[in-house]
Amino acid sequence: FTARKGEDDVDREALLSVLRDFLKANQLKVDWDGIDNAPNEALVNALAMMSPYGAAEKQALLEASDLKTRAEILIAVTEMDLAKKKTSGDPPLQ
Repeated sequence: FTARKGEDDVDREALLSVLRDFLKANQLKVDWDGIDNAPNEALVNALAMMSPYGAAEKQALLEASDLKTRAEILIAVTEMDLAKKKTSGDPPLQ
């Protein structure tokens, strides 16, 4: 393993955008100074560890081949979770 390998490949803007949406949807607060100062590797790995997702999602995060892929999985899983929350009160599509 090489420390901080692949940090430049992470779409930090997309990660922070989905984080903002997640925090707002769940009425949570975060230390933005800490996040702004965190390197991509620490940010992605910390969010992956703290994420509230199930075993399958956590396993996918663990098995990610690189930091970019882990970030992309985290973004996708969070977007799916947010979409599910938005549509949970809507009638099913037919």
